Amino acid sequence: MKLYPDAPLRHRYAQELAQRLHQEALLSDDQLDAIQAHHADVPYAPHFFVKVGLFLFGSLAFLFGGSFFGLFFVELLGFSICSLAYAALAGYLLVRLIRTKKLRFAGADNALLYGITGALCVPVFELYELLRLQEVWVAALVFLPVLFLIAYSTGEPVLALAALGTLCTVVFSLLLQFPLGRVLLPFAGLLLGVLVYAWTRRQLTRPGAYYWQTALEWVGLATLVVVYLCGNYGVVREANAALNGRYEAVSPEIAFAGFFWLLTFLIPLGYLYRGIRQRDRSLLLLALLGLTASVATVQYYYPWVPAAWLLVLGGTFITALAYTLIRLLQTPRLGFSYVPEVPSEVPPLIEAVVLSHTTQSLTPDTPDFQLGGGDFGGGGAGERY
Repeated sequence: MKLYPDAPLRHRYAQELAQRLHQEALLSDDQLDAIQAHHADVPYAPHFFVKVGLFLFGSLAFLFGGSFFGLFFVELLGFSICSLAYAALAGYLLVRLIRTKKLRFAGADNALLYGITGALCVPVFELYELLRLQEVWVAALVFLPVLFLIAYSTGEPVLALAALGTLCTVVFSLLLQFPLGRVLLPFAGLLLGVLVYAWTRRQLTRPGAYYWQTALEWVGLATLVVVYLCGNYGVVREANAALNGRYEAVSPEIAFAGFFWLLTFLIPLGYLYRGIRQRDRSLLLLALLGLTASVATVQYYYPWVPAAWLLVLGGTFITALAYTLIRLLQTPRLGFSYVPEVPSEVPPLIEAVVLSHTTQSLTPDTPDFQLGGGDFGGGGAGERY
């Protein structure tokens, strides 16, 4: 079940595609107007600051509404039943807003989604305390289907990341229950990240994936971060020391140290290779950040140059690399090119219109100059012209 209708999303995608083609001079003005008129039914898309304001307003409205609702019904229904009932009412309001106002991640609906998800957490927490459970993975496992269902029905990226974090919590908490699980923890994280990333890439190739595209892309990048962290030597070493209670100035060496040192550099290099092959800017950025973290890991455990010199050398290298790539990619190579974006003519036109109205409003009204009607006085003159 999808909470948001599909048709407005398709119309918005068509308008965005037409705008890009028009900027590249592949569509005329009349064709662009015809496409926009044909695909006029699009979701409400406010400005970023308006979206932030709507999110804050929606959050405050949900909190105040929950306070008043609980004030009257919490003693009658109990805290868990009251939270479920309020979540149902908020869900009904959310559906009405989506249908009537054509909302799609406009800020207010995000706030209601997060509030409803939080309200659904309350019965899980009360059940956790009532049964006196000590394992975190039990509560996470109970709430995981709820998160997955909400993320699936809405395609909201933050809730999709929350579902991924809950899944990681279940897996890691289960492994920590066994002595062998602590040894297998980084390997399990690597396997989990690879499997989830492969699943997201497969889902993105399906025809109807545009509904969940942003959520799948965010989850895919998050799993790549999980894979790197589980393969980074420094993260594995410090996590192993913390799990074993070895809070020392220098953490003890770990098993398979050479293997994790290899992964520390192979994983970001793999991201770099895949980013170049797929021409994926997000993968390229993630690869550069991973390589920077890998160099910082080497510097932390085996300092070979002062930190100040390392920053200077790194900044010089990155600047030289950026300059070289800009010069080389002015001619397209391997599907990459450096072409400055053509500035839009709309902002200057808007400024001109605003300036013209402003100057017109500031110009004082002066009476028309007319000849005649004057008096000459003095020097004996007393006649009128």
